[in-house]
Amino acid sequence: MKRLFAGISALFVLAASGAMVPDGFHFEKNDHFLTPSESLSFTYRFQDGDDSALREGVDYRIFDLANRQLAAGVARAFEKQGRLAVYRLLTPKQVSALKSGWHTLEIKPAADKQAAYFRMKFYVRSGKFAHRVVYLLDSVTPEGFAFWINGDGNLIEPLRDFPEQGKPDCVVVSSYAPLPESKFEALKSYVANGGTALFFGVNHPQLDELNPLKLNRGSLYPAAPKRDHAGNPAYLLNASTAEDAKLLQAASDGSPEIAEKRFGSGRVIAYAGALKPGAGYDGMIYPYGLGLKAERQAPAVFRAAAPDADGFREGISRNNFGRFGWLNDDRINAISIRPEQTFRMWDVDQDYFGVSFSGSHTPGKLAALKTSWLGKSMLGTGGRWGQGTEIVWGLGTPGVLLRNPDADKVSIESPMPATLACPVKGGTRAISLEPGAMVDLKGLSSNWFLVWKRTDKYDAWPLLFTFSRKISAARMNGKHLEIDFAKRGVDLAVMPLAGIKHYTPAETAGWEQALPADIAARCARWSRIQAARTVGCIERYKLDKKNGTVLIRNDFDYLVIPNDWGVEPEYVAPVPPLLPLYAKSGNVKFADGTADLDYATLQGPLHGVSGKRSEYTLAIPEVDYPLPVTAADPHLELPVNKALFERITEHLAEPGLSYIPSDYGIVERREKTVYPERELREATSMKPGPEAAEWNYIDLHRTLGGVAGNLMFKPYLDGVRGYGDTRARLNAKIARNIRRDIEFFQYKTFLRYRQEPFTGAWYLMAFIAPVRFNDGYWMFHDMNETAGIFLQTLGLYSRVVGDRPFFESNEPYIDLFMSNYLVSNDWSWMASNAVEWGMGNNIDMLNAELSGWAGMVRIKEFLGKPDEADFGRYMAAKAGASTGARLLMSEFYNSLNFPIPPHLAPVIHEMADVEQAGRKDAYLPLGVSQGYGEGWPSLWPTSISKGLLNHFIDGKDFYSTSKGVPVELLAFYRSNEALAEPLRKYEAAFRDAAYAAKAPYLYSRTAGNAYLKSPRDRADLERMLYRTFTMPGCSANALGAGLADWETPAMVILLDLLRESAAEDRRAGQLPFGDERAGTFQWETAGPKNAASASKVRTVRAADEPENVADGAVSTRIELAAPAGSESPAAFTRFDAAAAARKKCTAVSFRYKAETPGSLRIALPNRDWTRRAEAVLPLDGNAAGWRTVRLEFERDFKFGRNGMKPEELRGEIFLYNASGAPVKFIIDDLRLEP
Repeated sequence: MKRLFAGISALFVLAASGAMVPDGFHFEKNDHFLTPSESLSFTYRFQDGDDSALREGVDYRIFDLANRQLAAGVARAFEKQGRLAVYRLLTPKQVSALKSGWHTLEIKPAADKQAAYFRMKFYVRSGKFAHRVVYLLDSVTPEGFAFWINGDGNLIEPLRDFPEQGKPDCVVVSSYAPLPESKFEALKSYVANGGTALFFGVNHPQLDELNPLKLNRGSLYPAAPKRDHAGNPAYLLNASTAEDAKLLQAASDGSPEIAEKRFGSGRVIAYAGALKPGAGYDGMIYPYGLGLKAERQAPAVFRAAAPDADGFREGISRNNFGRFGWLNDDRINAISIRPEQTFRMWDVDQDYFGVSFSGSHTPGKLAALKTSWLGKSMLGTGGRWGQGTEIVWGLGTPGVLLRNPDADKVSIESPMPATLACPVKGGTRAISLEPGAMVDLKGLSSNWFLVWKRTDKYDAWPLLFTFSRKISAARMNGKHLEIDFAKRGVDLAVMPLAGIKHYTPAETAGWEQALPADIAARCARWSRIQAARTVGCIERYKLDKKNGTVLIRNDFDYLVIPNDWGVEPEYVAPVPPLLPLYAKSGNVKFADGTADLDYATLQGPLHGVSGKRSEYTLAIPEVDYPLPVTAADPHLELPVNKALFERITEHLAEPGLSYIPSDYGIVERREKTVYPERELREATSMKPGPEAAEWNYIDLHRTLGGVAGNLMFKPYLDGVRGYGDTRARLNAKIARNIRRDIEFFQYKTFLRYRQEPFTGAWYLMAFIAPVRFNDGYWMFHDMNETAGIFLQTLGLYSRVVGDRPFFESNEPYIDLFMSNYLVSNDWSWMASNAVEWGMGNNIDMLNAELSGWAGMVRIKEFLGKPDEADFGRYMAAKAGASTGARLLMSEFYNSLNFPIPPHLAPVIHEMADVEQAGRKDAYLPLGVSQGYGEGWPSLWPTSISKGLLNHFIDGKDFYSTSKGVPVELLAFYRSNEALAEPLRKYEAAFRDAAYAAKAPYLYSRTAGNAYLKSPRDRADLERMLYRTFTMPGCSANALGAGLADWETPAMVILLDLLRESAAEDRRAGQLPFGDERAGTFQWETAGPKNAASASKVRTVRAADEPENVADGAVSTRIELAAPAGSESPAAFTRFDAAAAARKKCTAVSFRYKAETPGSLRIALPNRDWTRRAEAVLPLDGNAAGWRTVRLEFERDFKFGRNGMKPEELRGEIFLYNASGAPVKFIIDDLRLEP
């Protein structure tokens, strides 16, 4: 324990006290996997450089997840590295004694006896490894990547640095950035002294003296795959064999595939391909690195389960921990467990209960026993739990089951026990619970009782208690209800009778005399259901492609609880509570006998069917990409089409070929809480620039999200000539951000490759922000959204570009990237989790779900994997239910009378524009929901506040991921009127509020508005677009690179709407003039000098006066002075006379608002002013609405009578004041028509 690890530069024994802050494990030496060749080291940071607090070292303890202490001690010696003190707590020998799995380190300064221990988790991969390999990778987690690439088993122990003792079998190097000098020198020494190094991919010039390949750094990456030595397509770098190197294998074009170079008494062998699973890696690591003759290992890929005899395949229940992974403070149905280990509904203070089996109401320790996607069982010891209480809860059966084999009494705490009702012979009896009084439960005829309380401050939340033993005595001890049982061994189930529903005084009136018969019957039925508790669920699916549906079957496992009354258990098989709400869409069909169980969960009403199996049928959403994937004509001859097309090119140019770096954040910061975040901050310390490969961490959430719009736009760009710079940049970005980064740098995308502690499920975490530090774990958010963006983008890449070799060689990585979808998918809300430990899925995260599964279907179809594609269709149907049901929740929620938690009231009230004063806990009607919030229902009132306008400017409430709008999501909404209608109403209100507040109404919101209209309205779409075009804050430059990228997919969707409706364009063949569509035309004034100077022409912008713009982004307000003598003041503008002749125009059309009464004389002169045709337009002075005018050349201007011909027009139109007084009017949408 006291031995110092090799290479320590200095030892310090401290003699003074001072501040020191725990700063996490020494990630420079130890990865997130601790293996037998490594020490466990921990760092402290000096405050202001003062290391005096380290005088007596650190006191530490190590526990497994069952709370068994495995090691303890005091570490005094440390290595000082800048402002860090590095303590070695365990030697490699001591690490070897630990079993595989997660462990808890508790550590504190030894000098401070009163200090609380700081807790941090670490993972051990133990056992005897056959070989040791050092992975020198410029990435966040080299060992994590290596464990994945090497697969199961203990063949290779991967290390991120050279071991403290002995030599590794070989070293794997892939480092675009230079190695730290110490590692570089260690590598050279290792090879020079007989070691073997294996080089993969692109290595920094620092390594050229070792590298057998001479990389063509001016053109490194192949534009197309080569053929390797075996004739298989492979992406190999453009390189030649270095001097003094030997070619071992050549590609079909003669370029090197594998080359060898001697260095000292050792050798370096380089592979021109990437470091990733497959033949390239196997062909290097086994024969050259380890000297083994191993057959090629097939990389692990996702496979659909085999069908059973009925054609059903197991679905998402495989290896899935749902919302029950990692931590012990889960939120289920209507209950969560709190730090004091009481159970509470949502976050409402008065709605809680606690149970003690020891007489103490203090918390004990919790350890998970069994976890599945349906629920979890835990063991509580100490504190309220006594010698040991099993806690069983889940999503299928409401409430919590508490099992203590030694107890014969319990103490119950809750605000609710004011009245108790229990079954007796012939009915029920109600008992008032008075402090200090005995509770007479003689005559209790069954295994349950109900307690409740209501006051003028809150409504009743009745609690149903079901128990296995008969009761011998009961009393109120202060506020605690104490129960003595006749025998030891208590099984006690507690559930809120109606879930999150609360009962008003009117509803509970008379309960104090006797329970209503329907309430008593409900209690009795639940007591039977609680006696057969669901504890597991296998989900199977079967597609009916002919009808576009999937039949989903849930088979449940039950825990049967016998009782002293002989009450028979009732088996009920539930269905996810979203489905009764989603059924309003017509997309759900339940099995016969499925009925409402009168229990309200956070996700909807719980329904079920008698027996052990439930079934339901879902419609499968359309998963094919609905926009063009080959060259398409965007009809740039139409002005608005061209204007939007040009805007898209500006948006693509704003980020250009720069990468947008990740940022680092913590959702939840609390005062006096320590966050050991140095490693994460350093991992995200990159700066924007054109080369992400220089970073240790490539965040595909951002780099792929930005390229989705490029892929969507490519068919339209391919459909026109010109735009060479845009085309080159677009194609370069697609090739680089997708093919190059995933092919050659996938090891840089690993943030964590880790195992959930209770189920053993492995998955990738690749998104950095936001994060939380919770119970010693770093918990990462929103990887589900990243997976959705990833799958959507690659699915689109498979359609637009193809690139089969890319998909075939990277299928293992693609499947790993979607692992978050597979291992953390919720039974209740039928979609993935936004947080690793199961806290909801809403807004942009949920918006990415359906399109993600659609992308998975396309990828698997492209690879010829129909069974896996069908799995994606099944999951898309579930994602559709989750996405759609949130729009249909308001009626259900508005029937529940549940209170608003105080900490959420300000948010909800602000969203509703309701003043806080006097309404701190007031219930408000709720409207459309954005999803299933992180611990609460994400529901907002229907009014649109300024806060909501600002927060959802980008459409992430219903349409957008944080990287753009998936068109598949809009198509899904529009396919069903029950889903589209509430969104149309909401979006209409949102647009009105945005326009009234002069807030930006960006393309993501416009796409939602326009796409959902039925029938489509091109004119309205044009008005929205022109308004956005003219808002200063909506330009690509104003939005910045990130949001400009974000908005591009929505812009492409809008371009396609314009493309589809080109034939319907009412301006087809027309000639606009006098507004932004003509661009160069301007209004001017003419007439008598004094009158002309008194006349005014002013542009009206929709951003300023939306009610005074009828079409497009601007209109024109004209004020004409009164006539002076025989001359009348006029306003005039010009048009293209030659174009009017070509289009054979025969009429003038415009819209106007008259702000004063009067009349106008409208004149069209010929070329030399020898003739002119005139028409008179009366103005009634009613400015309340717009009027449309069409003046025909023959009928109104009398061309024939005046000897005028359309082809002789001068190209000017004059509006004269024909009144005796000044006139004022607004004119818009002026054009010539055929």
